[in-house]
Amino acid sequence: MFCLIPPSSIPGAILLTGYLGGAAATHRQVGDPYFLPPVLGAMVWGGLWLRDPRLQALLPVTKKQGVFHTCERRDGIPGDHERGKAFSELTYNGGMRFSLAFLLPLAALAQPGQSPAPSVLPPQLRQAASLINDFGNTRRYAAENAAVKPPAAGEQRVVLMGDSITDNLHNTQRFGPFFPGKPYLNRGIGGQVTGQMLLRFYPDVIALQPKAVIIFGGTNDIGGNIGPVAMETIENDLAAMADMARANGIKVIMASVTPVCDMPGKPPMTPGRPPESIRTLNQWIREFAASHKLGFLDYYSATVDAQGFLRAELTQDGLHPTAKGYEIMNPLAEKAIAEALR
Repeated sequence: MFCLIPPSSIPGAILLTGYLGGAAATHRQVGDPYFLPPVLGAMVWGGLWLRDPRLQALLPVTKKQGVFHTCERRDGIPGDHERGKAFSELTYNGGMRFSLAFLLPLAALAQPGQSPAPSVLPPQLRQAASLINDFGNTRRYAAENAAVKPPAAGEQRVVLMGDSITDNLHNTQRFGPFFPGKPYLNRGIGGQVTGQMLLRFYPDVIALQPKAVIIFGGTNDIGGNIGPVAMETIENDLAAMADMARANGIKVIMASVTPVCDMPGKPPMTPGRPPESIRTLNQWIREFAASHKLGFLDYYSATVDAQGFLRAELTQDGLHPTAKGYEIMNPLAEKAIAEALR
């Protein structure tokens, strides 16, 4: 009786081994148990070994000079009787050889594995991953916030909440000391829209127990830093931050958005941040502050030129103030803070 071996059995086993190896690697990478795929692979090859004399020749288990012994019929194909006769010639040493081949991979799996290597995202995906995992970027100031002590008696602590125009004041080499001698905290993050500022408003402002807060944002919403944002959404975000502060006894100072301009040799700013949109938002900020009896810090009027653009001598890129620009803006902030706290 012929024993027919499907011609695709060994190629299929090879492909299945690759698949199971990939499955084991994936499970190991995420820290899950990964012993089952190698066991299944060993069972597949063990079953094939029992059926195929070619594999038996590669992994001999008899003592006849390392060659698996079979009795062949005249047509060269071993039959059931001859194969059974061959199996009767298994020895202790040969069986150990096959057992070791089967058990060594399992022994390796029993060893304590190393922690999976941290995945490295390509640069173009890092920002997307950061936005997904922490849209408000609360990590930015988490350590600094944890180190901030409760305000001392009589301390006039103030937080400046904003985007890159506030964040840039961390660069003391370019812009000088940050309000020297004042207990002010800079909580600006470059590129943020008001929705992101709102998400971190509690840990970066409320939890620090300031006497006052300057809320300065909106230009990145208008510029579409993370996509189109409706004017109503910007207004709601700013209003929500103001309401949170007032509910916690914090004086609120609403700052107007600074104008933009197009500088030679730099990417144009006015197409993405239309001056009319900036004026519309600033009008709302002014009216909101007046109707809710909040402080109003008018950066716009102090930095705009006769054509409605940011004064060219105050910027290098058409958006961010230079040191000369902050020389105008910082005293205005000081004045607004003094008025709010008196």
